[in-house]
Amino acid sequence: PGLIADTLIIMSMLARGSKDYYGAIHKADAYQHLLQLLQSSDDPMVRARVCNLVGNMCRHSDFFYAPLQKNGIIAEVIRCASDKDPNTRKFACFALGNAAFHSPDLYDTLQDAIGALIACLSEPVDKTRSNAAGALGNLVRNSEQLAPALAKTKAVDALIKASDPKFDAAGSSSRVALYSLGTVVAYAPCKEVLKKSGFEARLKELVKSKDKTTTKYATRVLDRMRG
Repeated sequence: PGLIADTLIIMSMLARGSKDYYGAIHKADAYQHLLQLLQSSDDPMVRARVCNLVGNMCRHSDFFYAPLQKNGIIAEVIRCASDKDPNTRKFACFALGNAAFHSPDLYDTLQDAIGALIACLSEPVDKTRSNAAGALGNLVRNSEQLAPALAKTKAVDALIKASDPKFDAAGSSSRVALYSLGTVVAYAPCKEVLKKSGFEARLKELVKSKDKTTTKYATRVLDRMRG
């Protein structure tokens, strides 16, 4: 277990550091080993570190999207977003957000993650909520493909709730949720939900916030709602 953990940490540091290491990581061909760790490891630290590694493999580009998909790893990371271990859930949300960030290539598979990501918006850990909120926004960052699904599953409603600073003492996850609302509102199904929710009135209050980031993000949502 110690050797496995150390190897995962080193690979993760390399992947996080630069995309220049991506070729070497790919040549190591550890995909099936990573899949087995996600499927069968009883150690939550190992599952969490594999999810973190996947997130870093997807940090700089979509280089790993196809091999991660081909080897079944993305589907397992989606399952990890509902893992019993809170750290595994946190890093799974991080990985899913990056897996959606650079292109829409994995959107078909990532649609299955929407339910788990919505659930993670209610996590007690701020970073998990932030990761989940960012991931939901990234699901429509590159195309409108999943906009109807976000509306139908009430992901937009969940983001509206998560964007309320009253439920976020640290303030960071509510800002991420607000930013994601500014992304999803670009598409008609999500805009319709926002307009019917009465959220515009609260947006007008958030625009007057003393927090400059909140003001900026609220203005972005409001402008796109009216656009």
